Formats: sequence, structure tokens, C-alpha cells
Amino acid sequence: MVSVDKSSTYGYQNSAKTALVTTGEAAMGFASPYVDCGTSGEGIGAKCKDLVYFNLKDSKEVMYVGGRVAAVGDGTKYPQAALAFIKAMQDQKSQETISKLDVGVPISSDAGDSAFVKSNPAGSFAWKNLDKAVFEYGGATFLDFRAKFGPSLDEVILGKKSAADALKELDTVARK
Repeated sequence: MVSVDKSSTYGYQNSAKTALVTTGEAAMGFASPYVDCGTSGEGIGAKCKDLVYFNLKDSKEVMYVGGRVAAVGDGTKYPQAALAFIKAMQDQKSQETISKLDVGVPISSDAGDSAFVKSNPAGSFAWKNLDKAVFEYGGATFLDFRAKFGPSLDEVILGKKSAADALKELDTVARK
């Protein structure tokens, strides 16, 4: 479906400002975790019912999750202010606002009854699958890893490169 029938970012529009998945120009669209299901502004309204979320299944079923990391530097002159800032960022309303800005989903063990999680299909899915959550990122160099390896993996998924060719390319990148 990805390479033959085309796919696009969910909501990507043609020149007539119509989403490609609704015109048939794209067979499927990839959505970010936070989707505005509202009926006004940027919301996609009833189209949210079309969104499908799933866990990856291999040797075990997993839902990859990311997160935000905040830390107080050991040498800071303002430890109380830094801690207050971190606590403010942990507040559920702050998390919801941040999630809208960075297209994420705030999830915690007590967020399942929140209107924010219930109104977002990705949030509801993630909350129901917390037991399958696996942290997506690795060590401190994960962004470097993603930048170097991601394009090759994307080309395999889109059918532009064979898996064997991508592995050879990744091996060369890894040895640098």
C-alpha cells in the first residue's frame, strides 16, 4: 500500500485544500500522535473515526513511546527555580498544551479519565496499552543515530531500496 497506492501524512492536502486520503489520491495517511478531532479550526472531526492505531508485533507486542526529559544541572545557582519549572511541566494541563505544540500525547497511569486522552484516538490507544510501552530512544546519541540511519530505513519501507542494500549502507555508516 505504501509504495503502490501511495500514502501521505494524514491531512496532507492537494491544491484544492482537500486531504489526499479523502480524495483517493493517497490510500492511507500517517498521523502523528496528537490529532485534533475537533470540528472547528484545524480539527479533522469525524475523520478521526478512520484513524487506526496498532502495536508492532514480533517476538512480543510493543508500543514504542518517547518522552520529555528534564534535569536540574548539578552546578545550577537556582535549584529551587529549576525544580519548580520541572514540576510545572509535569502538570497535566501543561502536558496537554505541550502535546498540542509538539504533536505528542501525554500519558500517565492516571490520565485515562481525562477529557484530553478520551478526545484523542492516539491518546486513548496509548493509555490502554501502557503495559506494552517500550521507550523508543536509546542513549544520549539517539538523535544522531536517527539522523544517520533513518533515511535508509525510510527508503526500504517505501520500496525505493532493497533491505540488503540498506543494510550494506547502514554497515558503512556504523563503521564511521
